[in-house]
Amino acid sequence: MVKQLGDFLARIARRKEDGEYEEALDEIDAAWDELLGRDAELFRSLDPATLTGLCRHREKAKAVARLCCEEADVCALQGDIAGARLFYERARAIYSRSLEDYPAREDDSETVAAIVEIDRGLAGITP
Repeated sequence: MVKQLGDFLARIARRKEDGEYEEALDEIDAAWDELLGRDAELFRSLDPATLTGLCRHREKAKAVARLCCEEADVCALQGDIAGARLFYERARAIYSRSLEDYPAREDDSETVAAIVEIDRGLAGITP
């Protein structure tokens, strides 16, 4: 899953860099489907606690949170501040919940760093 996520993130980054925001969103949708076996709209409709619970593993929850961050970035690049805030907050809640729900087998510093980065992103879009 880690390699697949990395491949998707690379394609999403290229699309964002090239200003191809709709295509970046298409890549995010494809990642939801391929990595998690579910339709993106289903995931978007679930609250963070339910979504994290469906993941059943910390790595999968972190992948979900990362995709939410990517969607937040695209929203911000398109000037959709409300959308960016929504997806950053979802990502933060999923990362936080994954720390609570799934016992750590590794250092939590990566997840904590992701939460700090999300907080910076939220601070940057606050009017």
